[in-house]
Amino acid sequence: MKDRIFKIHLDFHNQQIDLHGFNNKAIANSIQSQSKRFEAAARLFKNDNEFSLIDLGAGLCDFYTYLINNKFKLSDYTAVDINPRFINRAKELYTQINFINGSADEIISSGKNFDYMVASGIYNLGDNTTVNINFIKEQLTGIFPLLRKGMAINFLSSWTEKKDSLSIYYDPLLMLNLFKENFGTKVMLCHDYLPHDFTLIVYK
Repeated sequence: MKDRIFKIHLDFHNQQIDLHGFNNKAIANSIQSQSKRFEAAARLFKNDNEFSLIDLGAGLCDFYTYLINNKFKLSDYTAVDINPRFINRAKELYTQINFINGSADEIISSGKNFDYMVASGIYNLGDNTTVNINFIKEQLTGIFPLLRKGMAINFLSSWTEKKDSLSIYYDPLLMLNLFKENFGTKVMLCHDYLPHDFTLIVYK
């Protein structure tokens, strides 16, 4: 399951890098949609003065730039991505970030604690929704005990009228219940920023 999902992501993003270089098209995001997703994810820690963060599936670390530009204070920022091309490019741009070329497995095995985790758009590719959901549950149940405060994850929404054949779309209410059952009742569904996207925010 995991190897198949990783291969889909690596093949897709490497193809996009080859076609477009290192820009928003390489991570299949418009600048406008990415900004809206970041705004929604940042609701997670809007009341925190300073915090540590895991960015799972960090890509080119655009979320780091968003946080710095919006005056968030980071005591530790760790960018995690399975694609070495993204990691190597981001290392050229940012010297103050901790990088892990890997997946949730490396975070879990390290046992290191962080205040928060954000995963933006990393579960949008695949060829089977049920397989993806099982993979998400496996990853997040491993990471959540390491977090002191909470996490924010966004998904493509099955409520949208416009869908493409490459992406996986999730039922927001199904995912809300999944999060509630596995991570507790301090969970918030945000479906107010894009018609095709939603974010789940979970606090401890």
